[in-house]
Amino acid sequence: MSGIDYVAQARALRQRLGGSRYAELIGWSIDALAPDEARLSVAPREHLLDAGGAIHTGVIASAIDAAAACAVYADPAGPAEGYGATVSLFVSQLEAPAPDSGIVVSSRVRKRGKSICVVDVNVEDETGVLIATGSATYKRGVSLGTGKRN
Repeated sequence: MSGIDYVAQARALRQRLGGSRYAELIGWSIDALAPDEARLSVAPREHLLDAGGAIHTGVIASAIDAAAACAVYADPAGPAEGYGATVSLFVSQLEAPAPDSGIVVSSRVRKRGKSICVVDVNVEDETGVLIATGSATYKRGVSLGTGKRN
């Protein structure tokens, strides 16, 4: 393993991803971080459930996006400057999660470029059933609020 401090990176990612009201609303947790990989989980909180009692697909899509961002920022070369932005996000819902089940979202960088990364994501419910897959293209090095791009 490289000399990268993944504990410090995980702490920084928690601040970035947990620093918004939206992240608080969803309540995801970064459970694991390794070079080019991340694992998040989302508990089945009542306001996240659909009429059938399962986590809503919109929440699953948000978690796919967040997990992709975590994998991108788990860069073996070290932390990137600036922020990132999702360029594209694809979600394939394979089946509904079990009612009242949380989800586990695992992501892995498929291709890392200088500023663009492609990430594959799998989502399982707490019973281990694959319920969704996703793919995200992510741009690193975006400056927020200035209108300038790195």
